[in-house]
Amino acid sequence: MRALSGTKSLPTVLRGLPRCFAAMGLGLVCLGLVACEGPRGPQGPPGAPGKGASDGAVDAESDAQVEPDSAVPELVGTVTDGTGEPVGRGKVVLLPATRVAELSAVLLPKGLSGPEGAAFQGDEPIEDALDEVASAQGAAQVGSAGRFEFPSLPEGEAFFVVYVPAADDPYHLPGGSMARGATLRASLLGADLALRVSSTPGPEARYVGSSGCLLCHGRHTYLGTAHQVSLGPPTGSGPLQDVGAFPAVAGLAEAAAVGTRLYAYDCGGATGTRVDCRLSRVEPAADVLWFELVLEQAAGGEPQLRMRNRRGAGEQRVFPVVQRYGLARQQQWLVDVGSGVSVAAPFAWNPAGDVNAPDPADWPYVEVDSGRFYDFQAEALRQPEQVQNAGVECAGCHYTGYELKAVEGGYVATAIAAVQGAGDADGDGRYDEINVGCEGCHGPGSEHLEVSPRGSRIVSPQWLTAARASLICGSCHGRTTGRHELPTAAPLNAAGEMPRPGMRRADFLRDHTADGVALPSGAEWPSGTARARYMQYNEFLRSSKHRNGVRLVACDDCHSVHSVESWDAVANGACTACHATEGGAEGLAAHTLAATSDDHTAANAGLLCNDCHMPATAASGAQLQSLRDVFPSTDDPPMYWSGDSHSHSFRASYDRSGAEPSPFTAACAVCHGRWLAGP
Repeated sequence: MRALSGTKSLPTVLRGLPRCFAAMGLGLVCLGLVACEGPRGPQGPPGAPGKGASDGAVDAESDAQVEPDSAVPELVGTVTDGTGEPVGRGKVVLLPATRVAELSAVLLPKGLSGPEGAAFQGDEPIEDALDEVASAQGAAQVGSAGRFEFPSLPEGEAFFVVYVPAADDPYHLPGGSMARGATLRASLLGADLALRVSSTPGPEARYVGSSGCLLCHGRHTYLGTAHQVSLGPPTGSGPLQDVGAFPAVAGLAEAAAVGTRLYAYDCGGATGTRVDCRLSRVEPAADVLWFELVLEQAAGGEPQLRMRNRRGAGEQRVFPVVQRYGLARQQQWLVDVGSGVSVAAPFAWNPAGDVNAPDPADWPYVEVDSGRFYDFQAEALRQPEQVQNAGVECAGCHYTGYELKAVEGGYVATAIAAVQGAGDADGDGRYDEINVGCEGCHGPGSEHLEVSPRGSRIVSPQWLTAARASLICGSCHGRTTGRHELPTAAPLNAAGEMPRPGMRRADFLRDHTADGVALPSGAEWPSGTARARYMQYNEFLRSSKHRNGVRLVACDDCHSVHSVESWDAVANGACTACHATEGGAEGLAAHTLAATSDDHTAANAGLLCNDCHMPATAASGAQLQSLRDVFPSTDDPPMYWSGDSHSHSFRASYDRSGAEPSPFTAACAVCHGRWLAGP
């Protein structure tokens, strides 16, 4: 990335990529993304005429006859998809790395949305650079056998090799196995490339549920990830949910046992906090008490929540518990408020909460939007509005095959019916896939199962452009306000549909985000780092990892989404694979010495790149005590707080100390919190 700042030339940086990509396990070869030096061999005899782009085939996009060229082309290759079958038609484009770098250097505003955001140039540099390709210069048509050739290469030091499907091909997506890293021109000369590209389901494809995927792929490790276990039945877990890696699930049994009673008090009096009321298991004085919540067992054995108004004579209501949310971290309950509509209960449990924390939002039991259930002005219970329900506001980012159905008084969300589902989404008596299943990232799978060749028409994120691959995650990890008429935190379009995997970001902003909508209050710190959960995509977009002229990183380059560790701290190897000079004890010591004036030799054994470059600035549950700073004085030392979600700006700086959770306070790195943190 340093080539953009002028410290190194682009060729110099690119020559450092072989070790980078080899360490990342990408299986690249000399004719791929990396520059491999060595003498060229003698020219071999000409081969037999084929049916590629030089066999006189018709160009499907222009209907122009592609005439054979007797000259030896400077670059050839073959395009295949996940089945290994050749992909005919479309074109291969050589995008100059210098232009991608120029687009990446554009200052990216915060909160881009709607058509105005879609028109912005620079947030998806590969796609924006493709928009400028108005002629065949730097592009080669793909023939019916998947072959392409460049009679001569355009001038330039390095290029991103990008596949672009034909305009009338709905079954393939732009990108390819060489679209995320720039390749030196010298490495392309005389090469025969093997490009792998992603297919995609057609517009008529249907969701089949993860059970259909397991028929061929077996019981997958993905079933034990946070995405798959985020929603569950009121007790226990669904048949496709492996919760062994989440101890919070076991702790929930004690935290929400039958008979648990919570008292809400000081409502509206907790100035400056993130909640409206304080919750305690100990009954407070009557003059500050507003209402109480009791977890009970219904006659049929199912749990239910009873809400009593302590300021109204005998007023109470009972709500059946239908689902649990946040099995991996923060625990919340969804209760039925009628007509199959579920609403988040007015409390949650923080496994990492501390009753001594100054902010009630960091206590073990936390009040959540109790104003939906209680009218504080009238001091009376109220029936939650059906339009303000979990199906509208939350389920779009969780349910597989999500749809909105109109019911009397509002809407109810549906998911794909699944015998092995973890809950009933719409109250129709059938189990549904209420979590992010396989098709949430790979697209609806009916054609993948039914169409020949078997295994085609499914999204392969690793072969998409970096921007398209990251949007699969970012559409929900960016707190996007949708375009639907209903108030929703899910990026629904006007028809109530979620974006399909593989979509371009410009199309997403135009069709799935509201016009000119700013981010929710308190979602970011002043510097732009995340303060709330599900904000990491916004930071990542503005980072040099996402936008540069050398190597475009996507979420799946660092996160193994099929693994339970996908959201935990990433090991240093994920960083030093490309940042090779900082690898190993000596490299890390030199790096920390240059950055902090201390080589941290004693601490290097346990020092993570994340500690400084990805501080935990956001909280999905309770904030945690991070560092009591006793420098320069021990008198009234400030306490710094961190969250449980890492920043994705990758920016380690002293200038934010004291203003937000930061990797540095004065001259101390965040790791000193392990020794200095106090009450």
